[in-house]
Amino acid sequence: GGYAEYMIAPAGALALIPEGLSAVEAGPLMCAGTTTFNSLRNSDARPGETVAILGVGGLGHLAIQFASKMGFKPVAIARGRDKEPLARKLGAWHYIDSQAQDAAAELSKLGGARVILATVTSGKAMSAALGGLGVNGKLIALGVAAEPLEAPTGLLIAGRRSVMGWPS
Repeated sequence: GGYAEYMIAPAGALALIPEGLSAVEAGPLMCAGTTTFNSLRNSDARPGETVAILGVGGLGHLAIQFASKMGFKPVAIARGRDKEPLARKLGAWHYIDSQAQDAAAELSKLGGARVILATVTSGKAMSAALGGLGVNGKLIALGVAAEPLEAPTGLLIAGRRSVMGWPS
C-alpha cells in the first residue's frame, strides 16, 4: 500500500526516477505514462505516420507528447475547441473537434490514421472514429467503455483494420 516502507518486486518491473524529478512530477508517468507510451511503442506505427489520440485528458495529454517525440504525426480528437490550444502546445499536428466535425471523415481526409489510441471510455466515441483508420490501421482501446464498441466487419476486413485493447 501507499504507506509501505518496503516491498519486493522483479527488477524488470522497476523504473529509476531521476534525482531531480519529484514524486508529484513522476507520478503520472508511472501509470498513465506507462500505458500510453507502451501502447504507442508496440502499435507498429512508424515515424511520419498519423497517430490519432482520441481524448485529450489524463492519458491523452501524455499520449500526444509521446507520439510527437516518437516522430508520429499526432492528431488530437476531443469534444469542443477549448482543448485545441493545449493539444497543439503538447505537439498535436492537427486537431479535430468531434462535436463540430465527423472525426472519421476528417481522419480520412488526412489519409487515414495508422493508429487511433482511444484514451476515452466511450464506445460511441470509439465507434465514431473507427472509420478514420487507414489501411492496416489499428484502434487501440486503453479504457473500458460503458457502452459497446460497434465495429462493422466490412470496414475491418476491407482495409485490414483491427481493434485491440492494451492493458496498463
